Amino acid sequence: MTSTRKKAAAEQADTPRSGDMIKGGGNQSLARGLEIVAHLAHESDGVGVRDLARQMDLSPSIAHRLVKTLTEYGFLEQDADTQRYRIGHRAFEIGNTYLRHHSLETIAPPIVKPLTRDHQINAFIGVMRGRHIVYTMSFMSAAPVGAVTAVGSRAPLHSMAQAKAILADQPDDVILELLGPEPFTPLTETTITNSADFLRDVAECRRRGYATADGEYVPGVYNIAAAIRDRSGDAIAALSGSVPRHLHRLADTPKLARPIMEAAARISRALGAP
Repeated sequence: MTSTRKKAAAEQADTPRSGDMIKGGGNQSLARGLEIVAHLAHESDGVGVRDLARQMDLSPSIAHRLVKTLTEYGFLEQDADTQRYRIGHRAFEIGNTYLRHHSLETIAPPIVKPLTRDHQINAFIGVMRGRHIVYTMSFMSAAPVGAVTAVGSRAPLHSMAQAKAILADQPDDVILELLGPEPFTPLTETTITNSADFLRDVAECRRRGYATADGEYVPGVYNIAAAIRDRSGDAIAALSGSVPRHLHRLADTPKLARPIMEAAARISRALGAP
C-alpha cells in the first residue's frame, strides 16, 4: 500500500460514525474517550480491550490507546486478575461533584417558587421516614390564607396526600404493612382511618398521576401531591400544593394538579429520572 493510500485509510478509520458523540468541530479522540467512559459506566464486571473495541466499533489499536490514556488519568482502572477495565476513581469523584450540586435541596427551590407565586398555593416537599412523612422544604405563597407547616415536622402516612403519591409505586401488601394496625388515629373529621379507603385513594393516584387529601391532616386545607423520582425511577419524595378548602372547587382539582405534576416532573428530570 502506498503512503498516500495508508494516510487515506488512517483518516477513514478516524472518521466519525453516525452513532458517535462527535459533533461538528469537536475533538474525535476526546469524544471517543467520553463514549468509552459512558459505556463502561454500565458494565459492572468490566470489559477487555478487544471486546470494548468491538462493542464501540473501534479498531483495537485505537481502543487500546484511549483506554491507556483514560487509565493514566484515573477515569478507568484495570483489574489485575481479569485484565478488564472499569470506571476509575476520577469518574467517581466527578459524579459525586455533580450530585452535590444537583441534590433535591438545590434543584427544587427555583422550580417550586414560581409555582407558589403563579398559582397562589403553599407548597411542600416531604420524604417518607418509617410511618411518617417528614417535611424537608416549605414554600409559602402570598395568599392571605393557607396552611403553614414547619420544616422537620412529621405527619402520619395515613393522613397525607404526599404519602399516597410516594406509596403508589408499591404493591398493596407493602402499603398495608407500612400503614400499621387499624383503625388509624383520626387527626380531623375527614382523616382516613381504614386501609380500604387509603388503598382506594392510592389506586386513584396510580390512575391519574396525583394524590389528594381533603382536610385529612389539617382541617379546611385541600392538598394535591405528585411523586418526585430519582435516577432509578423510584419515588423518593413528593411535592404537594395546599389551598384553603372553602376557596377550592373539587371540579378544579385536575387543573390545579397539572402545574404541581409538571413541577414534580421537572425536579425528577433534574435528578436524573428517566
